[in-house]
Amino acid sequence: MRYLHLRAGLVEANRDQSIETVLAVGCGRGVAETALAIDFPHLHFHLTDVASDRTPNYQMAQRMVTEWEVPNVTFGVMDIFAPADRRYDLVTTIEVLEHLEDDDTAAKALEGLANRAVFTLVPFADAAANADENRLRRVWENNEHFRVGYDEARLRELFHGVATVRGTYWADAGLGLRLYLQDASVEEIRERAAELVRQAREDVRSTIPTKVSQAAGIWSLSYP
Repeated sequence: MRYLHLRAGLVEANRDQSIETVLAVGCGRGVAETALAIDFPHLHFHLTDVASDRTPNYQMAQRMVTEWEVPNVTFGVMDIFAPADRRYDLVTTIEVLEHLEDDDTAAKALEGLANRAVFTLVPFADAAANADENRLRRVWENNEHFRVGYDEARLRELFHGVATVRGTYWADAGLGLRLYLQDASVEEIRERAAELVRQAREDVRSTIPTKVSQAAGIWSLSYP
């Protein structure tokens, strides 16, 4: 589903065919970004992660790029708070911002890396959820998140020129699929492939959640 939502953001940002370079910040395994690079061979994708004891994690994507001879993907490590030597047309982050304590400075850094647009996908949470000390403690202990999530208002505070906001991981679509895939075997996934693909596509919709019971994620596309 990361692929589907990121693809929706890329297509929206590239309506005027102005995107030539894409920077993925904190790309994790990088599989979704590599799949997009295959779909859009005329664009160059630079996949980055932070350097730590546990990262970068994009070795699977590197193998895909090598074995499938994908020419338009490169890899690197990046500290977004350090001075950058270049900018990219589209800058993307998926489930990154919540890991950064100073998200205001992080958002400004992302905007500084972008020639045209910034795509950000984060957990969804309303103000009440972010004020809940028990929830805040749990997300830190379980995931090292500094906040439960973001809503439309907070994304518009963080980023300039927000043009599009969409919900993700809807309770009646993608969230259930995500939970299922965590435990399903390869055989089970293959048997239900058509149904699972249909459920994933149902998660892409042009609506915005207002309650945590509706969806677990939200993304924005901004033009700083």
